Parts: sequence; C-alpha cells; structure tokens
Amino acid sequence: MYSDAYFTIGKTHDICEDFSLAGNSYAILSDGCSGSLKTDFGSRFLVLAVEHWLKYDNKTISEINNIPINTLRMARSMANASFLPEECLDATLSFIYRTESQINVFLAGDGVVAARNKSGQINIYCIE
Repeated sequence: MYSDAYFTIGKTHDICEDFSLAGNSYAILSDGCSGSLKTDFGSRFLVLAVEHWLKYDNKTISEINNIPINTLRMARSMANASFLPEECLDATLSFIYRTESQINVFLAGDGVVAARNKSGQINIYCIE
C-alpha cells in the first residue's frame, strides 16, 4: 500500500488545526474543530496516539477493535500532561491501515472515504 499525508492551513484560520501522518501501511488524519480551543494540539495528539497503536506488531482482533478507545485515552493523557483543556481533542479523526489480509478504515466525525474494489468500481461514503 502506498500512502502519503498532506495538510494546509485554511484561509480563515490563524493556526492550522489539521495534522496527518503516513507510513508503509497506514495514513492518519485529524481536523480540529474551529469552535474549540487548542485543537491544533489535539489533532496532533490524536494522530500520534493512533500511530503509536498501529505500530504495535502482531495485534489481536481485540486490540485492533480497541484502537479508537485506546487512542482517546492516550490523547487525553497527552492533553492533561500539557495542561490543555480536554476540548482540545474536539476533532475529526480518520485512519486507514493495511493488514496481511485486508484494508481497514476508521472515521470519527465528518468526512469522505472513497474505495476502489477489486473490479475497479469506486464506492464513496460521505459521513456528515
């Protein structure tokens, strides 16, 4: 799987509230909520926490299913250690990762996922 990451500041923002990372088998993106404080930090915390969990080798199905809740726990700890309000984690979070047998997608918040199946058909899922 080839993945890459890119983000840029919005025209109406003073601080970029997005963060993304990509590796050999994953891509992670978070978009902070403009109405909450310090979401630039929260987006980074969320993405870094997901990356931490995805890098564990030999994950069980249970551990994979628990990545979202474990990510939130870790990101909350990062926010607390940084003396930031918990609302800094008000952000969308999406990630895609490949295992030996499948590609998995997780989306919390709003966003769009487009996937091409084996026959070449593209399916688009829009979450609002």
